[in-house]
Amino acid sequence: MWFKQNKQVFDQILASFKFGDQIEKEEKKLGYIKSITPVYDSYQLVVLYANWIEDKTKPNGYRIEQPSTELVTLPLEQNPQIVMQTYDHAANGNFNFNQTITLSQFLPLFETNTPQKNALYWLELKNGTITKITEQYQP
Repeated sequence: MWFKQNKQVFDQILASFKFGDQIEKEEKKLGYIKSITPVYDSYQLVVLYANWIEDKTKPNGYRIEQPSTELVTLPLEQNPQIVMQTYDHAANGNFNFNQTITLSQFLPLFETNTPQKNALYWLELKNGTITKITEQYQP
C-alpha cells in the first residue's frame, strides 16, 4: 500500500542511485619495489610497504618503519607517470629533481644493483592499480 501511494517519491530516490557505477578508490602508499615482472601487455610490481615518520630526534628528521614484512603484488597501469629524484644530474652537478621518465627508462633500473633499485617510492593507486610512481628523495 505504501509503495503505491509513494511511487513518485520512491522513483525519485531510486533515480538518485547509480547502479553499476564503480566508485573510484584512490590511495597513496610508500614502499620499496622488490621486483617488476611482465604480465601480458603490462607489468606488476611486488612491493614492501613502509611508513615515513617525521622524527626530530633523527639526524635527517625522519625515520622509516615497515609495518609488515608481507609483500604485496600490484598491477601497473600500461603508461604510468614516473617521477624520479635521482635519475639524472643537472649541469651544475645537482640531481634533476622531479624528472619525469618513461616506463622503458624505469625498468632497467631494477635489472642491476642501482641506487634507484633500493629507493623508496610513493605509489599512487586507482582501484588497486598503480597509476603513478614517485621516487622519495632521501638526503
